[in-house]
Amino acid sequence: MENYRAPFIQLFTEKDTVHMMSLAATAHAAVVTAFLFFDFAVLAAINLLSALVLLGVRMTGLVYRPAASFLILYGSTLVHVGIGSVILGWEIGLYFFLILFPIVGFLLLQPRQLIWMLATSAFSFILLYLFTAGQPSPLPAPVHGFFYLFNAGMVVSAIVRVIMLSTRVNQDRMGTIQNQADIDSLTGLLNRRALLDQVALLTEEAHVMLVDLDNFKRINDRFGHSTGDMVLKDFGRLLQQLPDDIQAARWGGEEFLLILPGQTRAETTAWFDSLLEGFQEMEASYQNCPGIQFSFTAGAADVGASFDRAVSRADELLYQAKTAGKGRLLRDGEAAEPSAQYRS
Repeated sequence: MENYRAPFIQLFTEKDTVHMMSLAATAHAAVVTAFLFFDFAVLAAINLLSALVLLGVRMTGLVYRPAASFLILYGSTLVHVGIGSVILGWEIGLYFFLILFPIVGFLLLQPRQLIWMLATSAFSFILLYLFTAGQPSPLPAPVHGFFYLFNAGMVVSAIVRVIMLSTRVNQDRMGTIQNQADIDSLTGLLNRRALLDQVALLTEEAHVMLVDLDNFKRINDRFGHSTGDMVLKDFGRLLQQLPDDIQAARWGGEEFLLILPGQTRAETTAWFDSLLEGFQEMEASYQNCPGIQFSFTAGAADVGASFDRAVSRADELLYQAKTAGKGRLLRDGEAAEPSAQYRS
């Protein structure tokens, strides 16, 4: 029950819900004038008290303690409904509010509190019916009808509003769950499964690039796994700054898979060199890790007719590039010539 109700706590902290409470207080204050006009001083005082309770909950910050504020409002409403029904009769429709509170309470209250509210509302409903049903209303028929519709409308609009809010909270919750399922928690990138879900959208002109952080095991062994995790986080943030048409995912461990649009070799080389330079510039932020060095190696292949074959080919090119000196990009059709540029 606790896990179910937790997201709905937002209902009484949303700005529009707070605004709705202020409107309810205003409605109570307006009714005060009507009851004074018909010389129902007791009912005018009760409505004024209800308005003050609503505003008090709103202004004191109790509105941000949903269960507590809700129970306070419920107690005030019980008094209001009881006295109002005795004076004006069952047909005035104040009993509608005894239906409203348990519905909202199902979203906000603990099981014991909800059971107590259901029992109290049911008992009050039966008691009021027994003592006030059939009692003639002291109000003129048109005014009596107006108040009946007013009370019914207030309850229906409140229920509709709560349903709308709870639907929105549920949608936000499902969106969060979906996002957590698609995003790698460490790097903030798509995870392997999420990227594979998008494979069907690829064109044959696209490229896949498999990137592997160089000497990552050495970083873990020398500086600890917490440092290794920080390196992965920083590299993930770097990949998130790539152009929107480049998709990046953590493929596993220190490997990352990128899907690129149909770029020229010169364009791919330019952003690869820029990315490598940016990664190496991050070394300066690891002042507690003397001698740490950042680099990565990549293999890239055309998607063509098969994504799986392209990834396999990129993996082969990555291995060849690692063997030839690391810190480089090797594409299909290029020779893996040894390089002396890599900082070992």
